[in-house]
Amino acid sequence: MVRTSLLILLLLTAGCYPHLTWDNPCDPRSDNHSQEACSRWIALHPDVDFDGDGYSTTSGDCDETNPRVNPGVAEEKNSIDDNCNGIIDEGTPVWSQTLAQSELFTARDLDNDGNDELVAVTENGYARVLSAGGLEPPLLEKSLGTTFSLPPVVISDDKTGNIYITALGETGSLFVMDENLNVEWSATITGNKFFAPQAVTSPAGTFLFIGANTYPFDINSGYGWIYMFAPALGKSSLRYFSTGSVISAPPAVWYSEGITHVLVPVAGGRVRLLDGSGTVEGEFITGSQEPVTARPLVLQHENSLYAAFGSSNWTFYLGDLSTFSFLWTYASSAPVYTAAVSGDVDADGVAELFFASEDGFVRALDFSGTLLWEHQLDGSIFTSPLFLKLYNRFVLVCLNTEGHLYVLDAASGSVLWESDTLVTNGDVIPLKWNNANYFFISGESKATLVHQGSGLNIQD
Repeated sequence: MVRTSLLILLLLTAGCYPHLTWDNPCDPRSDNHSQEACSRWIALHPDVDFDGDGYSTTSGDCDETNPRVNPGVAEEKNSIDDNCNGIIDEGTPVWSQTLAQSELFTARDLDNDGNDELVAVTENGYARVLSAGGLEPPLLEKSLGTTFSLPPVVISDDKTGNIYITALGETGSLFVMDENLNVEWSATITGNKFFAPQAVTSPAGTFLFIGANTYPFDINSGYGWIYMFAPALGKSSLRYFSTGSVISAPPAVWYSEGITHVLVPVAGGRVRLLDGSGTVEGEFITGSQEPVTARPLVLQHENSLYAAFGSSNWTFYLGDLSTFSFLWTYASSAPVYTAAVSGDVDADGVAELFFASEDGFVRALDFSGTLLWEHQLDGSIFTSPLFLKLYNRFVLVCLNTEGHLYVLDAASGSVLWESDTLVTNGDVIPLKWNNANYFFISGESKATLVHQGSGLNIQD
């Protein structure tokens, strides 16, 4: 009788907890043990936590044979999807380094070996070329004798094929160097405040455009200027023209039908369009004295050009560049200090618009201004999102002021993964090194390289 009762108890236990039975094929001690049989066994019992890690297949465990793999663990660099989000090794650091001084970076493959190098300028006046595998020692270093507060710009001129590195010092000292940091030519441009350059290609070559302000008395009585030059054509190509008002953000520049166009935010909440000689073609008037503080986004829709930009007056705008009227405005929940990005996520031939506001909200709008989704991240955002295609889908990459990195699905706004880089007030640069893709993040006193991860397990 006792033996019969024990047998009944064991059978009942086996029905409720199949992972405790002696014939469980996932148990190496079982006579039926095999990987194929174990997979079938787990599929038949998705609600059971076979490996005892607190998660079943139903609750998101992607490997019921390994207790170190489940949605509750941190991702590690081991070519395994540890946290079961469908991405492998994402956000794991390759290296982190404390910066001895302020250093500003860009990335470019200077020697065509398939690996990006980091090109940097420092506050104590050095230009440097560094390996993405670690910042010290530098591959190349040259003293330029001035303080820098903008990252260098690296271009490959379409006409010559040569690589040029341009660095602009705080006092207007301009240096154009080759890939080995040899100074090809230098000049001085006038200004108390400079804005990040933009490269534009025309039949005459690749030109850089730089916004500059001069403040003879105070910011309200200053002047704005656009400097333009072709690194390959030398100092003689340097030109400038007035914007008519103090500049509030970097200009957007493009070349179309034989004309260079410069769209520049200026004082008084205006965004002014000029041609390459400085002639005013028109301007958007926001009606607010609050400035536009990020580079406008110029995009094409149905053979017409439009401008999208946010403002510190808590508003996001989309305007027609042929009429300088606004198609719509969107009321943000906080000032918009960063540039917008766009992309055709749903492949309908029409771009969606994405922007971030100071309070951590990231929003997606369709071309009619309808909100598609919004997601509030922790902290404040002062760095423009990146729009990339990763893991067979479009994503947005956002970094808050505390150094928390987020990768969002651009179609839904859901967070694919996040990582605490500890890089405060930083910027994100995607780069390729050692046959893999990474995010390089640098800020006030630290730089780090983290894996983008691979999307081998993601199915669209």
